[in-house]
Amino acid sequence: MVLTPLIVTMDTHMLARLEAIYKTHNTTTGGKMPSNHIKMAKHGLLRVQQAIKSSVSTKMIKDSFSRAGIYNSNTASYDLSKILANCTSTITIEEESQIIEVVPKLAKVLNENGELLDSDFDKHNIIVNENIRSKDNLIISRKRMVLLTNAAMVQKEEARRKKKAEEAKVNLEKKRERKEKSEAKKKSKVAKQTKAQSIGIERDMESDEEEE
Repeated sequence: MVLTPLIVTMDTHMLARLEAIYKTHNTTTGGKMPSNHIKMAKHGLLRVQQAIKSSVSTKMIKDSFSRAGIYNSNTASYDLSKILANCTSTITIEEESQIIEVVPKLAKVLNENGELLDSDFDKHNIIVNENIRSKDNLIISRKRMVLLTNAAMVQKEEARRKKKAEEAKVNLEKKRERKEKSEAKKKSKVAKQTKAQSIGIERDMESDEEEE
């Protein structure tokens, strides 16, 4: 696989998103990643992305599902019963029927919102494992079900990142103010000590003069 041409055909949109991520990283951590490191990181990630695009195609996925008996290429349909059979949680026949019945509705919600929340499953009486509940507010890589390229999901993530960057900026400003107050307090203390020492020296000198 030849990846060299990728440097010429880079996805400018993805480059901009990666640039924003590293900018947020620097803002959040208060550090400064060298520009050459950022450039190498962006190019490295784009190369990995291109490699995945070239090696994992829709046809390859469907062929794999067909061999596993999950996907029927003749009818272009999936066997949900076989997919659900691989669930780690044990479900009854009634629960399986309920899931299969509402999958089209959940798929519509997923396409519109870019993710499925606990409330979506509750609305359709899908029992959720209590041990993995409350994933709605977790970072995107730990959420229950997400479409990363969905427009609504992208907007929500951009809003979340913006909010996080703003909070980090406020926290850094507060940290800077606390540091300035601490330094001012130390300077004030030193000034008072110096003044007290000066007064003490003057009094000693006055006492010496009186004794003379």
